[in-house]
Amino acid sequence: MVDSGEASTTWELLDDVKFLGKATGIPQFAANTFIYPIPAHDVISITSDVPYREMKIYNAIGQLICDRVDENGDESKTLNLSSFANGIYTLEFLDQRNQVIARKKIIKED
Repeated sequence: MVDSGEASTTWELLDDVKFLGKATGIPQFAANTFIYPIPAHDVISITSDVPYREMKIYNAIGQLICDRVDENGDESKTLNLSSFANGIYTLEFLDQRNQVIARKKIIKED
């Protein structure tokens, strides 16, 4: 091959390529989970179309501040936030296999 100083292009054929999920980089979760009211004051209600076994709560800097395990897997629950400081929290819901099925943000205000 003689180098002519021009860039060369090499083409490769890809076969049987499968794309899973959406190309947005936003994770797709298995559950439709709703939390209300937001902003929250003392108590929030949580409903989900998929039962969850565990709920983890993280503060705004990512520290785990609460980990609640509920073996009976109810789809509707309440959470008392009266002892939480004002701020933004992330709630992460896990199923029986410890897979994240939903992740939601809440705002706690007095």
